[in-house]
Amino acid sequence: MGDALLHPQWEEIITKAAELGVFGLAVDTDLLCEPGVVERLLCLPVDVLTLRLNADTALVYEKVMGSDRFKQVLENLSKLFNGRIARDERLPQGPWMGRPWMVPRLVKTADTLVDMESFFDKWIHFLGHAVIEPATTGCGLMLDLATHDLSPPKRFACRQLMRRLTVHSDGNVALCDQDWLARASVGNVNQGTTLTQAWAKLGEVFAAHQSGQWGEQPLCAVCREWHRP
Repeated sequence: MGDALLHPQWEEIITKAAELGVFGLAVDTDLLCEPGVVERLLCLPVDVLTLRLNADTALVYEKVMGSDRFKQVLENLSKLFNGRIARDERLPQGPWMGRPWMVPRLVKTADTLVDMESFFDKWIHFLGHAVIEPATTGCGLMLDLATHDLSPPKRFACRQLMRRLTVHSDGNVALCDQDWLARASVGNVNQGTTLTQAWAKLGEVFAAHQSGQWGEQPLCAVCREWHRP
């Protein structure tokens, strides 16, 4: 949730997570930052950098992101890409060779459709990665901007409940990745909830789903993302 680089201790958090043996460190950002931040990113053990571009032109970017700083984003991305090459040439045996992977993302909506094909082709060519994401609402927190309803005709138990555990920065363990405000929190790690206990709580919700009782949980009752793998 949000731009990780806006947290005042983002560098400290990344470093500490790596020291504790966390693998697959991913940072989600709009990359609307000063050049110095880009340089510091290349010195940290980040595995994946997901970039919320949501456009391939300045016109669409301003419309969907509410900002006219598309040029700055591309300049930062260029600095990051070229800086990674220079670092890897200077330190060919370094532990972070070829990292971070840079993954531009675009949320598919009526406004971004016009840029979608060129966005995907460009970044697959230059970076080897590009992601087109469905528009989601956080179980009703945002307007539904999806171009189509892709839900299957018959509902089944949400697999996300047993495949993903989302812990927010305040310690709340969300019901799922669509529980953006932890309205259906299954515990708080800052208040003693263990990961085992959190998984057990999610297991109870999953069991209810398996018996067709998704309406027991208000967020599940209105969710349209239950079919995702």
